[in-house]
Amino acid sequence: NVWEGAWRKDVVLDTTITGISWANPTEGFWFPVQIGFAYLCIATMLVLLGYEAWQTKEMRRRQAMVLIAAVFIPMSGNILTITGVVGLDITPLFFSLSGIVMAWGLVRYRLFDVGLTARQLLINSMADGMIAINRHNIVVDVNEAVVKLLHLPRKEMVGKPLQAVLTG
Repeated sequence: NVWEGAWRKDVVLDTTITGISWANPTEGFWFPVQIGFAYLCIATMLVLLGYEAWQTKEMRRRQAMVLIAAVFIPMSGNILTITGVVGLDITPLFFSLSGIVMAWGLVRYRLFDVGLTARQLLINSMADGMIAINRHNIVVDVNEAVVKLLHLPRKEMVGKPLQAVLTG
């Protein structure tokens, strides 16, 4: 078979470190092609997530940054392994660190909460202005229409009393 060993030629049990044994593969000619394509896809996704983080605000920006970190961590571990900087495959360890980042993002930033994203898109796309206040008449959120109508940045409205914002 012409494709035999295209990705991995051989796997040898390496025992150079006393008490530790691991499989040490020899890559075939197709391995760099596959790795290059995989990293091209990952880099494209990171650029798109970076663009999303750059263009959006608040919670969605933080969510995008968590995803960027969660992807970059195991990718960097894999690059260190493939280039031979470290002797062992540390990618699984870095995937564990990535899992911790993802868990933190799930709890802290409601990472995969589509309701939050749908709400932000819906409220910000409304032509009418919307000001959300709490029970003490403090502004907790405004949409883009209010920002344009009052010619005030969102930061200057959120956290202030409603009366102060409207008379401002």
